Amino acid sequence: MKKTIKTYVEKLYPGVIYYDSHEYEVEERNPEKIKNNGNVQGFRFFDVEYVIDSNKKYKGEKVNYSNWYFYGSRLNINDLEFIFGDNTQVKKLIKFMKNNGYEYACYTQTGNFIPMEIEDITYEEYISGKKKVLKKDWHLFVWLLYLKCYNFKRYWSTIWKDIKRLKEVLLRNLEKKYGPDLLRLLKTIN
Repeated sequence: MKKTIKTYVEKLYPGVIYYDSHEYEVEERNPEKIKNNGNVQGFRFFDVEYVIDSNKKYKGEKVNYSNWYFYGSRLNINDLEFIFGDNTQVKKLIKFMKNNGYEYACYTQTGNFIPMEIEDITYEEYISGKKKVLKKDWHLFVWLLYLKCYNFKRYWSTIWKDIKRLKEVLLRNLEKKYGPDLLRLLKTIN
């Protein structure tokens, strides 16, 4: 009798009513080696123990789940209300989050929202451990602006209002992180 442990990745894709989940075997738990085709909302790792006895193979339970890595932007409830406040679906999401103790949701690259557990992170947050946090915030601003333009297909005259709202959220978050030295830090951005 031989025991072996295999590692898998579970990827979330947008579905009609619920998320579609696909599982693949991987060599290691390295988020940078997971392929993103633009339709993946997020992924996590888990292990499965197999027992091989002569010619039979027995599969164990899924164990040792990692946190979720989401492709998108982390937004708190205040940001959701400020940016998407007039959207009925987002109001339902905010109510759900408040009732179930979620502080953050990920606005995924596919244009969906997924409530985030405390240990969940965005892929950008994972990668930004190696980069300046301030640069990541500016990328978040540009990315959110792109998603607003692409997903909601608003006319250009209303886009400028959205830019001002996103800029206010970004500056508010930057001031919380960096305090009075904000202007000096902004000048150092390439």
